[in-house]
Amino acid sequence: MSNCETDSNGGGIYVDNGFVSILQNTITSNTSVDGSAIYAENNTSVSVRGNIITNNSGNYAAWGDFTEFTMNNLYYNFNSDGESANLRYTGVEAASYPYNFWGTRNDQNNIDPSIYDNNESESAVGEVN
Repeated sequence: MSNCETDSNGGGIYVDNGFVSILQNTITSNTSVDGSAIYAENNTSVSVRGNIITNNSGNYAAWGDFTEFTMNNLYYNFNSDGESANLRYTGVEAASYPYNFWGTRNDQNNIDPSIYDNNESESAVGEVN
């Protein structure tokens, strides 16, 4: 999925209702307002596993409360200010999204700012571990 553009949400993939598995894809060079690669509305069950999500432009490449989010490579995703913007978590419970590559191997100071969770929202959403 590449080179898609919208003035709304979900540049690459937009999910509204249903049970969806997004497995082993390359999602790149998409542009949108929110969720430039993947946008999942509330009331969805979305599993995102084994994808390459890179070079997307907008407010966070992946936006939503994903049922599963693991073994993905997320890098070179930027917002309009040129800041790294990989994941916008919208759930209210803590979530564990293990085994993802966030553009760096071990620098938590670079990883954390690219993920929007309760650290940025003053506990309005859950924490991503």
